Amino acid sequence: MALPQIAVPKYKLKLPSTGKTITFRPFLVKEEKILLAAVQTDDSETAILDAVVNIVNSCIETKGVDANNLPSFDLEYIFLNLRARSVGEEVQLSVNCKDKDCGMKFDDSVNLLDIKVNRDKNHDRKIVFSEDIGVTMRYPNLRDAQEMDSAGTDSDRVFKLIAKCIESIFTKETVYDRTEHSDQEFEEFIEGLSPEFFAKLTDFFTTIPNMNNTLEFICPKCQKKTKVEVSNIEDFFT
Repeated sequence: MALPQIAVPKYKLKLPSTGKTITFRPFLVKEEKILLAAVQTDDSETAILDAVVNIVNSCIETKGVDANNLPSFDLEYIFLNLRARSVGEEVQLSVNCKDKDCGMKFDDSVNLLDIKVNRDKNHDRKIVFSEDIGVTMRYPNLRDAQEMDSAGTDSDRVFKLIAKCIESIFTKETVYDRTEHSDQEFEEFIEGLSPEFFAKLTDFFTTIPNMNNTLEFICPKCQKKTKVEVSNIEDFFT
């Protein structure tokens, strides 16, 4: 006779990038083991990101959603909600009091469900250069970021990332889709832009939705407020 299995609850969550609702289950011990192993490796940052992708893919039950292709802020938002529903909403952070006369190190808790995705009200995936031409952008995913790490100089990385994230180019008459043209063609398109138009592309990346949150804590020794900036998943594991 087979052993009994415990029913696992299901949760729904809206993706920040599209508003699409996905269904997920909490992660189980088998997935938590992957995360714990990642935290303990020498290259913990890379290992944690890889573990997050694997866990999210295992726990999302909505067909057609691949963590490898999600915008980074979607992936991080999903994982924080996963962790909240799996282990608990509260996580302990190590905080250093910023008061120069105190400097006490203490632990305090954060509710993961309070961590929000920040949006720039002027941000738009559609960038219009003129009345004749513009582009539609897609958000970079984790795979893009990893590929850019080996793309040469900083300027090379920025240039290649921008070209890679152009989803389509549109004119009054035609839409030039990404799938119908090579990376080189899109890079050559960017090289032919004026500095003014290129700046619009870089603005897209500087205003991408993000997980930057400012958390405020009270030092138990001096009772003064200390602010801590968190911006990505790793901040909750280090």
